Amino acid sequence: MSILLGLTEDGKLYIRRSDLERLAERLGSTPEELAERLGAREEPAGRGSRFVLDDPLGFLLSKVLEVEARLRRLEEAGGMGGVKRAEEGAMGDARRVGPSEFEEALRWAYSQARGPTGYAPIRAIMRLVSSKLGLSEAQFAEALAAFAEANRGRVLLLQGGDEKVYIGGRAYGYIKLL
Repeated sequence: MSILLGLTEDGKLYIRRSDLERLAERLGSTPEELAERLGAREEPAGRGSRFVLDDPLGFLLSKVLEVEARLRRLEEAGGMGGVKRAEEGAMGDARRVGPSEFEEALRWAYSQARGPTGYAPIRAIMRLVSSKLGLSEAQFAEALAAFAEANRGRVLLLQGGDEKVYIGGRAYGYIKLL
C-alpha cells in the first residue's frame, strides 16, 4: 500500500483524503477517527480534500515518548526481563544445534520448498529451519555458511530472487542441495 504525502504551500505535511480512507479501512477505522488520532485537519484541495498535519514532528515525538513510557512500564513490571530471558534461552539452545541436526532440518526444509529446477527459495528454507530449530536469521546464516563450507560441491547458493539471506557479505536468494 502506498500513501502519498505532500507539502502545503506553507510547508506542512498533508495526506490525500483517498489515501487516508484506504489506510483507515485497513486499520478498521474511519478517516475522521484516524485524522483525529494523527492530529490532522481536513481542508479542501482542488476537486477533493486533504488532511493537513499541523505539527508532524510534534506528533512523531509524542508517539516516541509514548512508546518509551510503555517500555519503561514493562521493564519495571518485569515484562521485559521475561522476554530477555526467553531470548537468551533460545540463543543458548540454538548454539547447541549440531551440524547433523542442522543438516537434517535443512534437507527436510529443502524437500518441502524446492521447485522443479531443484532450487528452493532460501528465505523459505530459513523460515522452515528456524521455526523447527528455534534459530534467528543470523544464527541460520551462520549455520548455513558452516554447512556450505563443510559440504563444498554439494551445496549451491544462487544470487538473485526477491528475498535474500546474507552469508559472508553476499546476498543469496536460492539454494540447491546435491
